[in-house]
Formats: sequence, C-alpha cells, structure tokens
Amino acid sequence: MLEIFKQKADSQNRYQLKLLCDELQDSLTGISNWSYLLETAKKAIANPSYDYSILAPVVMTNLKRAYDLINLEKADEIIVSQGLLDLTNQSSVFVLVPLEPRAIASTLVSLLNSEQINQLSQILAQVK
Repeated sequence: MLEIFKQKADSQNRYQLKLLCDELQDSLTGISNWSYLLETAKKAIANPSYDYSILAPVVMTNLKRAYDLINLEKADEIIVSQGLLDLTNQSSVFVLVPLEPRAIASTLVSLLNSEQINQLSQILAQVK
C-alpha cells in the first residue's frame, strides 16, 4: 500500500488501493470495527480532492494502529480517527502551504470565492 501511495494519485492507483483495502477487509472477517475502518479508508482514498501526501499518513496510521490492536486481541478498541473521517467529507479541504504570508494568501485566493475571501478578511482584521 505504501508503494502505491508513493506514486501518482490517479484513478488507477486509487483503484489499486481500494483493492488492497478489500483484501485487508477479507483477511479478517467478523471484526466490524476493522471493516468500518477499511470502508472509511476506501472513501477517503476515492476522494480526488486529496493528494497522497495528505491521505497516506492518515490512512497508514489508522491501519497500523488497528492491526496492532487486533494482534493484542483488542479489536473492540479499533476506532476511526477524526482525521480519516474528515478526509471522507468533500466539503473539507486540506492544503499544505509554506508558512509565508504571500504563499498562504495566493493559495487561499485560488481556493475561495470572493464572498469567502471577504469573510476571511473581516475575521483576520479582528484578530490581534
């Protein structure tokens, strides 16, 4: 899975990741938390809004944590992180930008409409 996450985020690679999630799900049947985690991971992976640099750490961390709990016979403690849940929601967008004001402004201008930019300007003017 990690090798695919290192490649280009295209529909073919996303499909391969989905198949891997299906295999993982089939390998441990009867563990509902595990199945729910993998279903959530598949939704996040299928969301084209997110590049692998955003998806990979969240998905891999969730899967590793869950697998460790299964090995410790604590499968009932498997939970889906809020970060992974957020990645299934297309209204959320995660963007990596350099911590330089012009780069941040440029990125926000490319993502927001004029009304959102005005609202953000007003909020920033109130922050001291």
